[in-house]
Amino acid sequence: MAKVRILVIFIFLFLNIVLVGFLSISNHKSERANKLKNIRILKSKKAFNGHLFKAN
Repeated sequence: MAKVRILVIFIFLFLNIVLVGFLSISNHKSERANKLKNIRILKSKKAFNGHLFKAN
């Protein structure tokens, strides 16, 4: 019984590590995409503000 219990614990830990790793990788990708999107938005806002100031 002890061997089976140890095996189950190892499988559970392994699955947890795989799931956490997968989630952190996908989360990191989405964070990078959001950062790039935010940078683009900031650049477009700056450009838009520049046009407004030039018009005035």
